[in-house]
Parts: sequence; C-alpha cells; structure tokens
Amino acid sequence: IQKNGALGYEPSAPREPSGQTTRHLQHDCGPRFAGRQAEMNVLSPEERAELVEHLMEGCGMRPTARLCNLDRKTVARIHGAVGRGSIALHNKYVRGVDATHIDIDELHSFVKKRQKHVTPLDSSDVGEQWVWLALTRGSKLILSYHVSKRTQENGDAFLLDIRSRITTLPVISSDAWPGYPRAVGEAFCNPELPPGGVDYGQIV
Repeated sequence: IQKNGALGYEPSAPREPSGQTTRHLQHDCGPRFAGRQAEMNVLSPEERAELVEHLMEGCGMRPTARLCNLDRKTVARIHGAVGRGSIALHNKYVRGVDATHIDIDELHSFVKKRQKHVTPLDSSDVGEQWVWLALTRGSKLILSYHVSKRTQENGDAFLLDIRSRITTLPVISSDAWPGYPRAVGEAFCNPELPPGGVDYGQIV
C-alpha cells in the first residue's frame, strides 16, 4: 500500500521489477497543519501573566505547569524569557541611585542536589548557591543581586556592582560573613575607581 500523509492509506503503485514497492508520502496538508499547531501553542497575555504570577508566588515549574495546564517546557521557556527581560530592565533603570543606607544579605538555596551530595563529576552550577541581595533601607529597592557560590571572588563582584549603581557614599550593613570587609574595601576604596568612601558595619 501507499501511505498518504493527508488522507490515510491508498492502494500502492504497481511493483517495480526489483520486487520492491515505491512509497510516495504526500505533504499537502503539512504547512496548514503546522500553522494551526503554532496558533494553538501561542499563549495569550492573560495566560502568560497567570503563569508568571504563580512563579512569583514561589511555585515551582512543575506545580505551575499543572495549575496552568501547560507543558513544563513551556513554563521553563517563558520563565527564562521573563528572567532575561527583568535583567535587562534592571540594568537599564537601576543606575545613578541616591542611596544613603544599604543592607546586604544572602539567601541560601541549592541546584539539583544539596552540597553534601555533590560529586567531583557534577557541574559547578550544581549544589549550594547563594542569592546575594542589596536593598536600600528606605524604599526596599533591590539595588543589586548576584547568584553564585559564596566565595571571596563573587563577594568582590557583588560589591563592585553595588558601587557602579549609586551616586552617594552610603552606610552599608551586612551579616558577619568574613569576606565582606575586603569586598567593601575593594569596591569603595580602590584607587582605580572614582573617589569614594563608605561607613561599613556588621550586624552580628
């Protein structure tokens, strides 16, 4: 028999001398079918807003997919697009901030597995991760953020990003992580950077 992609099956062409049957696959309806599928997979703005709202409330991607009746890959794709857009907006508009008092802290989390289960074969992104946050005390504006391991190098990068976003000499408060004094000094007392200074203290 001869397979017809649009209508099912039809009698096949006569056998060739070799004894084999030539199959002719028709694609007449392919583009129209693909077009209808693409239209069905486009989420409305309301559906996208509902998806993002669930993620912002702390739902994981699997629960969000069930609540919104969507595939998990769709949730992951929109999650990534929203994240990239948020980074671009933050980098564009959170500049030249007049901040007099900044609180810095970290949120602990992990990727895929807890640190005690990480093996040498795992990627550096797997295991313990920290979300570094800098908030202005009055408005609670997230001045800067950084997701990484809790190392001196990452702490230095975090404070340098804070320094690049403000126009004042602030008062900075942090927890007692031992890497902060060096990071603050590198960011605000580095002779290669514009003249500055800072009042810094740790809340123990």
